[in-house]
Amino acid sequence: MKALIFSIVNTLLAFGTYSSLSSSASFGPLTSDSSRFVITVDGKTGYIDNEGIIVIEPMFESGQEFSEGLCAVRKNGFYGFINTRGEFLIKPRFDYATQFVEGAALAFIDGKPVFVDKHGDPLFPSAYKSMTPYRNGKSWVRTHSGKAGIVDKKGHLLIDTVYSRIGDFSDGLAVAYGVDHQTYSTKEKSRKLQATIIDTLGRRIVAYGKYSEIIGPSEGYFRASTSPRFFGNGEEHLLDRTGKKIYVLSDPGKNYYSSFEGDVCDGIIRATMPGQGADNGNNHDVYMTPEGRIIFENVSQRWTRNFSDNRAFIENEDKTYSIINKTGKIISDLRYKDVLLHGFYKGRAFVQTDNGWGVIDTLGQFIVTPKFGRIHEASAGTDHIFFTNMDSVNGNEVYGIADAHGNVILTPKLEQFDERGFVNGLLFAYVEGKSAYIDEKGNTVWEGDLQPVSGLQPLDIDYMKRGYFHASSQSTGHGYEEYGAEPQVITKANSFKEGVFEVVAVPERQHETRTSIRTMTIFVANSTPDTVNFNAQDGRLYMKMQAKDKTGAWRDIEYLPNSWCGNSYHTMWLAPGNYWSFAAPVYHGAFETQLRVELKVVDGKIDHTQFEHKKNENIFYSNEFNASVNPGQFWRKAGYTPMGIMDPYLE
Repeated sequence: MKALIFSIVNTLLAFGTYSSLSSSASFGPLTSDSSRFVITVDGKTGYIDNEGIIVIEPMFESGQEFSEGLCAVRKNGFYGFINTRGEFLIKPRFDYATQFVEGAALAFIDGKPVFVDKHGDPLFPSAYKSMTPYRNGKSWVRTHSGKAGIVDKKGHLLIDTVYSRIGDFSDGLAVAYGVDHQTYSTKEKSRKLQATIIDTLGRRIVAYGKYSEIIGPSEGYFRASTSPRFFGNGEEHLLDRTGKKIYVLSDPGKNYYSSFEGDVCDGIIRATMPGQGADNGNNHDVYMTPEGRIIFENVSQRWTRNFSDNRAFIENEDKTYSIINKTGKIISDLRYKDVLLHGFYKGRAFVQTDNGWGVIDTLGQFIVTPKFGRIHEASAGTDHIFFTNMDSVNGNEVYGIADAHGNVILTPKLEQFDERGFVNGLLFAYVEGKSAYIDEKGNTVWEGDLQPVSGLQPLDIDYMKRGYFHASSQSTGHGYEEYGAEPQVITKANSFKEGVFEVVAVPERQHETRTSIRTMTIFVANSTPDTVNFNAQDGRLYMKMQAKDKTGAWRDIEYLPNSWCGNSYHTMWLAPGNYWSFAAPVYHGAFETQLRVELKVVDGKIDHTQFEHKKNENIFYSNEFNASVNPGQFWRKAGYTPMGIMDPYLE
């Protein structure tokens, strides 16, 4: 049964209906200031109170968390805002809407953002492509030509749109890059450095032409590089808030490099430096003051961590960890097998010994004895400990909850949980495939059903789906093409056209999947005498669904994510007389339209021993078919947080 649960969960994740608990689908901060909690019953969104009683009946297609007394919910395809009694104070008319922050909410009509007040009236006419929720009265905006600036609540420009990007302000300063900033010289463009530091009036503290990258601020300091990091013959400068150089790290070139490795924390910064004398061929980490006074050298070349709470963890030669203070002195004889990456936070840190994981204070003494199999990183910012005893459900860890003193309030059973921890007294989690809310005593106050809907239902969403057409072909050694839909031999029973390559959509044919989502079948068939070649991305074909918008133009309602890893891109092929069969969701929304599938195919022969990303492509389309979608599917990407280095996607 549990194997089936996780199969269902994985399929729902692929089709976008099973929420990721660690990422936000909102443009705004994911916060709640109300004792109203989101639930889903039979595919509809409603709200409970902190005792688990339904106070707003599940009647919405989707909904966010309450903020400033209001909540954005979707009804009949469009977003409006309800109060804590479930009454619409702003009628549904938006493609999408975010939470209220500082008295204003971002709403979207035809993909165009506008700020509205609590009456639903625009704060000012907007001609920007994107805007961020307000932070201290400022919204970061971007024009349709890609230029970034900052406006106030009346839409007046505080900082003109003359930058490619502007960072967050801290103590009145932020990093910004000019629109022509070019770190490397290419055939098309020469190197042009426009990294700078600006104040809240937009005045430049650092002149253009000096740095390829600036990072900060941290405790009033900035890290600035004269050339791309790790490429040799450059320098890294530590700047103060006036732009003055406080310290310079020189890069000797060859196979060695010097670089700052973290922010200034507790008045200390980490750096990597080349060795001296007999140790000249080795880099090692040091801790130093901003003026360059070294307080500790980690000659073992092991990992070091940033300072926090005036303490830092260093890795010893035997791969254990010790604690140093700001003078570089090791403060405890105890050594730890492992430590969570964040180090100390509010006077405690999570460490591992031979007996398990526990919690120590800044003197290295245990305040919670080591007894847990593992402690989740989310424990750092909460008043609870989320732990596992390494019990598993088909290899998947399940978590329990302990209080700050290590007293267990819930034995391990949480398959996923909201990594913010308890919000207004309740924790959202999944237990045996069911959504649930748990109070701070470990009691389940509300539990959903395993199946999110009754029977097979179409997919009713308000965002673009990530590409999901994964296929396999004969192995090239890349690895990614070895999973997904497998090639099958075409027979007369398939009824494909002879002598052609085609993409066929069969909306009335449910594809076999372990999910409650209604699906359709998409065929990619090669009846030609030649092998057909494809670009692929981690086994994903360049294939996506499109729909006609209200003007009759074809637009994508699915998208292919970008990968930072060049190894993600490779080629794949389909031999003559073979076909692939894929499952695709049947969409449902407020807008009746037509859909089709687009597939890009490589033009020409491919040497499959070369894992190159080919650019010359032909485009094939499937037959058109009737369907319905929601307005947000034409433009909104819901956001995605990668799970690790083997997941090189970030949107």
